[in-house]
Order: sequence, then C-alpha cells, then structure tokens
Amino acid sequence: MYNLKELKNDVTVWLEANYNNVSGDSSMTPYEMWASNKSAYLFDVLQGKLIQSKEIEIEKHLDETLKEIRNGDFIDKLTKAINKQYMDNNGRNLIPFEETEKRTLLNVITNYTKLAEQTLYRDFLIESPYEGSRTTKFLKGTRLTRVMRALIPDDKDYQEIATEYSRFFNQKKIKGNLCLSVHPLDCFSVSNNNCGWRSCFNVEDGEYKISTTGLLTAKDTMIAYLKSEGDIEVNNGDVRLSNKRWRAYVTFAEDQKYIHVGRQYPYANPKLADEIVKFVSELTNKTYRLANDEEKKKFKTDVSSQFYDDGIHTVYIQDDMECPEETVYFKTSGDLVCMECGEINNDGYAKSLLCDCCEDHKWGYCDCCGRDITHDDYENGDYYYVASTDEYYCYDCGEDLYYCDDCGEYYFGDDMVCVQTRTHSGWYDEYICENCLNRGIRRGNLEFNEELDMYVTSEKRQIEIFGNVKEI
Repeated sequence: MYNLKELKNDVTVWLEANYNNVSGDSSMTPYEMWASNKSAYLFDVLQGKLIQSKEIEIEKHLDETLKEIRNGDFIDKLTKAINKQYMDNNGRNLIPFEETEKRTLLNVITNYTKLAEQTLYRDFLIESPYEGSRTTKFLKGTRLTRVMRALIPDDKDYQEIATEYSRFFNQKKIKGNLCLSVHPLDCFSVSNNNCGWRSCFNVEDGEYKISTTGLLTAKDTMIAYLKSEGDIEVNNGDVRLSNKRWRAYVTFAEDQKYIHVGRQYPYANPKLADEIVKFVSELTNKTYRLANDEEKKKFKTDVSSQFYDDGIHTVYIQDDMECPEETVYFKTSGDLVCMECGEINNDGYAKSLLCDCCEDHKWGYCDCCGRDITHDDYENGDYYYVASTDEYYCYDCGEDLYYCDDCGEYYFGDDMVCVQTRTHSGWYDEYICENCLNRGIRRGNLEFNEELDMYVTSEKRQIEIFGNVKEI
C-alpha cells in the first residue's frame, strides 16, 4: 500500500524546502507512529488507500463569494472607475469632508462584505455628482448595480464593472474533487497552498506549525480537502502535493459512532461538511445524522497542550445511536513529535517542528550580517523587520534603520523623507516612508512648501484638526 521510507523522503524534501531545519537523516519514529496509529481504523475507512477522492457539485456559499471578491482585483477596478470623478490627478479626494453620507456610501460599495450582500443596508441621500443634477436618494434594499451606475461616469467602465460583478453570483454551483486523506504530505501541507489562504498550521511561518505533527500521529483524524487545479511541485517535481482550495479535519470517536468536522478554511460551507460525511458513509456503509445544538454540548475536543484547538464545530451521530449521556471527546491530535529526533514533544515550542534540543533555539537569521536570530530575540522584540524588502535584521544591524512615524515600519534611510507635522503643541520634524508620503499627498493631508523645500501639514488638514492655519 505504501513504502514508509519513500513517504519519509517525500515529507523531508517538502519540509526542507519550506521549514529548512529538518535533515535527511531525521528519525523514522514519527512515520512509524503514523503507520501504527492510522492502521487502527482509518486505513480501513479509506479501503487501503492513503487518499480517497470523488467529484462533487454543491451550492455556492456566501463565504466563497466573499473570498472571490476580496482576493481578486474587482474592488481596485471599481474604485478606479468611481474615482475618475471623485479624485484629482494627484489622487486627492475631491469629496468635501463634511459630506460624510457620500463618503460612507463610497465605502459601502467598495467593501467586499457589502458587495457580497448585493443591496444597500439602509437609505442614503446624497447630492448627485453630475453638475445640474438633483439630489439622489437610494432606498434600503437598492441593488448595488444601480448605485454603481449613478457613481461611475463612464458608460463603458460601468458595463465592464457590472458584467464582472454579476459573474460572482451567476455561478450558483461549484464543482470540485473532494479528498479524504491520511497521507503524511497532506498533514504537513494543510495550510500551504497556491490559493491565497493560510492558517497557523503553515509549516513555513505558522504560529502553531507544531500542530501538524499531531495530525500525523492522530489515530482518529484525517484531512478532508477540495483539490484545486495544478499540484504544488517541490524539488523540480520530485515531490508533488495537492493544492488545497479548502480543507477541514475529520475526527471519529467511540468506535466511529460519532464524527466531528472541524473548522473549515478558508471559508465555511455546511454543504461541504455534509458531503464529507456522505463520502464516509459510502466508504463504511454507516449513515450519520447532523447533531443539533443541544446534542453538540455533549462533545468536546481532546488535544495535546501545544496543538491549536479550534473547538467543536460540526458533529454527526450514527443513525442508530442516541445522543450520549456522558461527554464524548474527539481526539483531534495525537502526540506531538520532534520531526528530527522523533522524541515526544507535547510541550514543545509552537512555532517549531523540532524539540528544544534539535531546534537550537534558532528562529531565523539576519539578512545583513547572517547572525542567528533566536526565539528569545523574536519573543523579546530584539530584531527589526523591513517591510519594503521583506528582510529581518538583528538588533545591532537594525540600528542603521529608520522608523516611519506614520505606519510604524522600518526602512533604509534612502527610503525616508523628513516632513514638518503640526501637532497640538507645535510643529515637529517627522521621518516617514515614501508610501506614507504619497498617501498623505493623495489625501490632501500634506502639501509642498517651496520656502522650506519640504512637505508640511496642509492648510486643509490643519483646518480639519485644529480649526485654523498656523504658520511654521
């Protein structure tokens, strides 16, 4: 059915590429634990395979629409189309500050949550943007396409926006390949994908990556996921992983009388949970019903101390079973193990796959001098992060960096600009990054002072905050 050494090699290649602290000489113990624990029942559920899959078609859920709108470029296109009349060539907002109703309406129709709802949640009364036109009232329940039509001046822009917007809702069904898996690679890639989402189990930078070792050793837990097109290739295709567009954990309890479908990522769709249990029923010839809210109170999770616990979500009870009188525990996690030496690591560091002895406390390294940045350095804040280059610096090298007083990020000196900022106690020099400078100019909060040869707080911004204009 499988070759344990080949599975270990594939996982090691994957971890070396994404975690880089697991060696080729790492212990076989975690994989032997996997084989022993999964063979207790789950190998039988999957009929001798490491992965079972089937094609499904289900109704699209609102959360999926939210994700599509949020992760695409639709909101950027919509904002640009609207801003042709509300922004000047320098990106400054032309809506007077006191027109809060209009500003609120613009925020509503460029918010992905509100866009997914398709209609206005309350009445809006605004002055029409067109010269000579009268005031426009949009009633609660007005479709957002009508609002867009009123706010987008160019008819071609509107037609393109309206067509793209409608596509989010025209596809009411989604098709996919639903997989149930105990494959070790799926345990360590539950939150690594090319579909634009992650969770704290991500083995590259997850806050609770240690939890993936508990999935590996769990006797009663398998991974359910929807497979996206295009596998993830590692080491020039030597190792291939399923690209997960959605996933959840599936845990059995008390001789498979009960099933728990855990938290779903990156969105929740009750139909998918139903499909998982339907798939299990097809494989085991057992049928299950959905537990009601009162019955769910009888169930809890039982996990290792450093395993991130999402709690109880969706529970199913075997058809011929009554709700239990005593509390039933779903053991989502097995023992946490060090992926280098194979020792039990239940109290280990949550952000590591290794025990303290094997980890050597290394968190990362300085991109300037190469010195190690330890976990203690990280926890104590004794390091610097430069967002513009996505690099980390040790405490010593970080002294050459500059702090942006606006966004709070660190940058190189060449990326900083000195501006004069007015506060309640007077004028002060501040160093800000180019991004914050450009944003301040677009919003009209900063303007160039030729006499000082630098940017200063604009007269408009001074009036908004202080009610007057004060000379520097």
